[in-house]
Amino acid sequence: MKYVISLGGSIINPGRINTKLLKELKKIIKKSKHEFVIVCGGGRIARDYIKAGKELKTPSIRLDEVGMRATELNAELVSAALGVRRARSLEQAIKNNKITVTNGLFPGVTTDFDCVVIAGLVGAEAVINISNVKGVYNKDPKNKDAKLLKKLSYNKLIKLASEYELGQGANFIFDLAASKLASRTGIKLVFIQGLENLKKYLGKKSFTGSIVE
Repeated sequence: MKYVISLGGSIINPGRINTKLLKELKKIIKKSKHEFVIVCGGGRIARDYIKAGKELKTPSIRLDEVGMRATELNAELVSAALGVRRARSLEQAIKNNKITVTNGLFPGVTTDFDCVVIAGLVGAEAVINISNVKGVYNKDPKNKDAKLLKKLSYNKLIKLASEYELGQGANFIFDLAASKLASRTGIKLVFIQGLENLKKYLGKKSFTGSIVE
């Protein structure tokens, strides 16, 4: 069985490189019987550089390139940690390997979108989104009364995503275009926080998070 993992840049580098997480991820992936394509996001690094670019009145297409370079840096580190070479193109990303690590591949979209595209092409069981929040909430999780949605429809996810101001550097848990593509293709989406929940989900055990299908 194959899974596409969306590894948020903000957990790769939440202020400093999370080497402990990368070591644990390697153990989980190596022990698993499944195959994985890991797509690395740009996180805060991408958002900081994009923000600076906007202040410098940089054209939108160049901002996309800036964001993609941040994902490449994270993917290079993660691939090194897992002992594989970084996939630098879509063709490389969808090859039949036990472990594949890649970055943002298309300008103008987020790595969320890349994940759904790749999942469709490789016939993945699901896209597993690992971020710094527990899952999908009914409102901004910074609000004290926000509730975690354990199961929701694609339409509900699209509605929530559309309420955010999206664009380069947007930080909603899953972007609008990717949500719509997942709905059209029927790709299951799993949202979790931390690697313990990843182990539980892969082991078909109860976990904390959200499932969209």
